[in-house]
Amino acid sequence: MTLEIQIDRVLLDGYPLTAAERDLFSRALEGELTRLFAEAGPASAGAGNLTAAAVVAPPIPSQVRLDASSLGAEVARSVFHGIGRAGV
Repeated sequence: MTLEIQIDRVLLDGYPLTAAERDLFSRALEGELTRLFAEAGPASAGAGNLTAAAVVAPPIPSQVRLDASSLGAEVARSVFHGIGRAGV
């Protein structure tokens, strides 16, 4: 089974990232989403070609400043849960 997710934009208020940090963030986001969907199994991905104009993910607690990789993983978990709530 192939699952393709296209994320056009991620808004990170209060987290300015350098170019190198953006790369770390993106790789962590992709890796964690891959892990979460693999762990949850095919049922989590739905069936057929599903599209959502937007997924509002739950906010990430911001008590501690996260490094780019940790932030990417946190955003991935938030997006994963947002996708589940959107029925996508």
